[in-house]
Amino acid sequence: MQRPGDDAMEALSRCKPATTAEFNGERLELANADFSVIDQHAVCCPREEEESIPRLSWYLTSAFPDDQVAQLRAIFKWMAHNIIYNVAGFLSNNLGDNSAEAVLRTKTGVCAGFANLFYELAAPANLGVIKVFGVARGFGIEAGGESLGGPHAWNAVMVNGEGFLIDSTWGAGPITEGGKLDPDPEARFQPHYFLVRPEELIFSHWPTNTREQFLDPPIHVDLYRALPFRFPPSWALGILPSGTSATHSVWTDDDYAEVEVRLVKRAWDKTIPTLACILTWKPTGEQHFAHARWLREDADSVYMTVRCFCPSAGEGELRVAGQASDSTTNYSNLALSYRVVNRGNGANMQPMFQSYMMKSFGFSIMEPSSARITSGQGKQTIRVKVFNVKPGAQPRLCVVGGMIPIPDILKQVEPGLYETQKTLRPGKYTIGHMGVGIEFLTTFEVV
Repeated sequence: MQRPGDDAMEALSRCKPATTAEFNGERLELANADFSVIDQHAVCCPREEEESIPRLSWYLTSAFPDDQVAQLRAIFKWMAHNIIYNVAGFLSNNLGDNSAEAVLRTKTGVCAGFANLFYELAAPANLGVIKVFGVARGFGIEAGGESLGGPHAWNAVMVNGEGFLIDSTWGAGPITEGGKLDPDPEARFQPHYFLVRPEELIFSHWPTNTREQFLDPPIHVDLYRALPFRFPPSWALGILPSGTSATHSVWTDDDYAEVEVRLVKRAWDKTIPTLACILTWKPTGEQHFAHARWLREDADSVYMTVRCFCPSAGEGELRVAGQASDSTTNYSNLALSYRVVNRGNGANMQPMFQSYMMKSFGFSIMEPSSARITSGQGKQTIRVKVFNVKPGAQPRLCVVGGMIPIPDILKQVEPGLYETQKTLRPGKYTIGHMGVGIEFLTTFEVV
């Protein structure tokens, strides 16, 4: 077993998935699997087939003979589409009857009910599913807190000799911060929690029986405590904790905090996700922008520092969210969460940039270092890193503001790096892209 004192991420990287003699050495890869036919079969289940567990199990699994993954997927999808989490019971601690039969009848339950029903639906088809009990970093659990997590139950299974975890509760969708569920089962569906690799689920799920981590060797509970708070988009988008920031808490004495993240380049176009970062400060409930600054690049990844200032002594939550480079929405998905603890008094507080999404390219403001700078310091450097440039797009960056609102063009000094030097007088300034008019990248103020 990996022991306390080891770096949590490094220790986890040394773990292998638990396997049996049946494992042929080639891991099951589901990232590009097409489950649409299976999912449609599950969603279209006639109501009369839901009258009993054996009958429902037969409907879901018999359509895919000798295909364990397809049979498991049909059960997972049917449950996500039809079983509603008992939010009221969870919040009132009146959990009700969570036997498999009761959950099937009422179409509602908490995690134990989900795990029980999944187990019972898999049993007639001899799918080898077991129930796992422990705790999870779910609703109400914050990064850096003392709690290991709230009581939870999920399932596990061996597929071709390789251990996997299934959380049908979380697959059916999250409880929002307001204690609600999205009424649309397709909108709240979380396919990430189907056949999750053990080295991924361990970031959020801690089983009572360490063997049910399905890791070889299993990690120590103190290493689990130190693991970063990661959410499904962290894997889906390739937004990873990096360097000394590969934990869940950051402490500072001077109001300034930063974490390093690694953004994995997509294999087919080498683009990286676009980040949106916010610091929520607990003493006041206020939200402050955090800024993702380009740090370095290698063949596979780009590294950025997410930087923020704390307005007072106390603590807050730094959220790192993102979206794919070709996303057509303005919504970013939460990937990482950090606890930020400040021992300073807020005297060094500086506002960070509010960055606007550009659909033709991504960017990172390199200079200035904050959204408020002091005048009278001679020429200031304005520097912007550009990436994820769409085919045919031509970034034309400029800075405009001050006494004379004539755009100053940023010249490309090396591939992807644009800059200019300018004497800045008091006033508000915009860094923009000269397209049809000037499109905002960000704004800053000179005082």
